[in-house]
Order: sequence, then structure tokens, then C-alpha cells
Amino acid sequence: MNTPSPLACGLDLGSFKPSTITLVEGPSRFVPDLLLSLCAHTAGLQQQDVVFVDGGNSFNPYTLRSIAKMLQADIPTVMTKTHVARAFTEYQMNDLLTQQLLPVIQKWQPGLLAVAYLPHLFGSIHTRKLLEQALEHLEEYTRAHSLATVITSYGGTWWGSRLVEERAGRVIRVVQHRKLLRILEENDVLEFMPVPPGQMQLSAYTAVV
Repeated sequence: MNTPSPLACGLDLGSFKPSTITLVEGPSRFVPDLLLSLCAHTAGLQQQDVVFVDGGNSFNPYTLRSIAKMLQADIPTVMTKTHVARAFTEYQMNDLLTQQLLPVIQKWQPGLLAVAYLPHLFGSIHTRKLLEQALEHLEEYTRAHSLATVITSYGGTWWGSRLVEERAGRVIRVVQHRKLLRILEENDVLEFMPVPPGQMQLSAYTAVV
């Protein structure tokens, strides 16, 4: 299983700040893996709950478990503190974010709000109003509850991706050229080679004393 560590490539998991919406975009597999790494880091190492709203059917509990092990986080804690809801249509996503999210935030007081592939479901220009409403609520909750909110997107130039980008306080782009991954943020560029499938890093091993 390919679970590249954002710690190994210089991307600081602690740099995703409260009261900020961060957009991570790109078609690379590293994008959903990064979001799951943030979940494992927040739930397992920071001992804070995570609310994960999945708009792209990208949440994989087995990958989350593997990443938690790699980060040396307590796996049962990570799985227990990560609360997931899935949306399969633009109307379900709009309802989750505008009607059902606030009580969940008030209940769990999450350290991370993850919204996977938010614009993915809003494929028609006729659903623009629904996406705008969802983003307005995300902005309000992020500010009012000091949330570290991270949204993922496939990127591109279509209106949905650009609308989310306009609302984000921080934008990270992930570009993949064969085996090379390039992470771009403003004027900063990080390049690295992902860990090959099935290969574990030294940090995944615990020394026996």
C-alpha cells in the first residue's frame, strides 16, 4: 500500500492552522493520503476529534490505519476519534454542510474538519448556489469555532474548483510527473519520490531495547 508520509517530504502536519480553510488540490493519490495523514496526526497524536465529510468516496479506513501505524499513533484512538459522513449527491453534501454539520461540531469540538473533494459533486453550473451556500457555512464554522478546515479537490480550471480556491486562505497544489511528486504553495516547491507500494519507512519500526 502506498502511504507516503508528508513528514518525510517536508510538509509539516502542524502547519494547518485553526480558523483557516486550506485547499489541497490535484489528481495525485497523494492528496487523499495527505488528508488521512492529517486525520491520524490530529486524532492520534494531538488527541482531538476529527470530522470527515467525504464527497468523493475517498475515505479508506485501511489506509488510515496504515498511516496511523506509520506515524506511530495509537490506532484504536485514531479510528474512534475520526467521525465520517458520506455524500453521494450535491444535495446530500449541501445538507450535510448547511444543516447537519453544526451540531456535530458542537458535540465533538474537532481539531480538524476534513471535506474530501467538495466541488466534485457539483458538476452542473445550475448547482452553483448550493456550493456557494456550503462554502459560506464552512467559512462561518471555521471562523466561529477556530477549526482547521482542509478541503480537497481534483483541481483544474472549471468553475467549481475555482470557486473553492477563491474562498480558501491557503492553497496547496500537488502535481505528479510519473514517480515524482511536486508540492507547490505560493513560491515554495517541494519535490520527492513517494514510498513504493508495500515498502515501510524506518519510522514505522519500533526499536527493541
